[in-house]
Amino acid sequence: MVSQCRKVPLVFECEGEQLVGILTLPLDNENIESAVISLPAGGPQYRVGLARQLVKQAEYFATQGIATLRFDYRGIGDSDGEFGGFDSVAPDLEAAITTLSEQIPTLKNVILWGGCNAASAIMMHAWRFPLVNGIVVSNPYLGKHNLAEKAKWLHFYNRIMQKSFWQKLFKGQYDFKPYLKKLAVFKQQTVEKQPVAKATNTAPSGNDKGNFAAAPSSSNNQPGYVIEQMLNGLTAYQGQCLLFLSENSIQSNEFRVLLKTTRSWKRLFKQSSVSMQTLASADQNISSLKSQEAVRGLTLSWLKMSGYVDS
Repeated sequence: MVSQCRKVPLVFECEGEQLVGILTLPLDNENIESAVISLPAGGPQYRVGLARQLVKQAEYFATQGIATLRFDYRGIGDSDGEFGGFDSVAPDLEAAITTLSEQIPTLKNVILWGGCNAASAIMMHAWRFPLVNGIVVSNPYLGKHNLAEKAKWLHFYNRIMQKSFWQKLFKGQYDFKPYLKKLAVFKQQTVEKQPVAKATNTAPSGNDKGNFAAAPSSSNNQPGYVIEQMLNGLTAYQGQCLLFLSENSIQSNEFRVLLKTTRSWKRLFKQSSVSMQTLASADQNISSLKSQEAVRGLTLSWLKMSGYVDS
């Protein structure tokens, strides 16, 4: 089978450490104006992604004329140093964007792509980089919060609307009593105001672009910390955003509850620059081949609609 892309191994520096990445280029790579940087997530993973999803995505994008850089953070995969947590990767991102710009001199647009805590990192830090005017995030990680019980109920509600749930129930494969107990508890609860009702006065300004010393230290174990930093980052971010939420993910349901119960998040996601897509029957990791293909296709359509690549 003839390859439809060219892969270039890269080693570049970040604060004295060596980072390793792979740049996947279209065979016709003249005058590329837009490129994707895919970030590893969860666990944490490294640059190939869960079940090689990031590799497959980069190869698919190359067939559509889009370049993709995949790289390992400091302390992850083949890169040197120590991993400081997903909320401390702004310098790593800066190094990757700088390297990508050197490899593609015609570059005008960088699109950051990531799921789970990589999505959280993108929401926190995308505003810092002038070249980043597109972000694609899926099933963001929210850290510690008080959304869990409401999200579990929403997850259960979505399940009972599916044929497969009732098939399992009538076959005796479900114990219905725990769900009924949770329903009773949920009805007694009132909707609580979330810890981040609005962006705080620590929200970054445009003058702070690239000022990583101002980035918060890793404290994502504090209740509400991740949600607050994501909100502040997205409020300062001026580009386009595509959000994927999986139908069968409790973490996605936590985000849905956040959007429903917090005014500042509602307002943010009503902007014309923000698009949302629900991935039917997909899980948190988007593990099925069908859902992976859907994400790639929808992302490509969004890139074309947003003007990053030719239609």
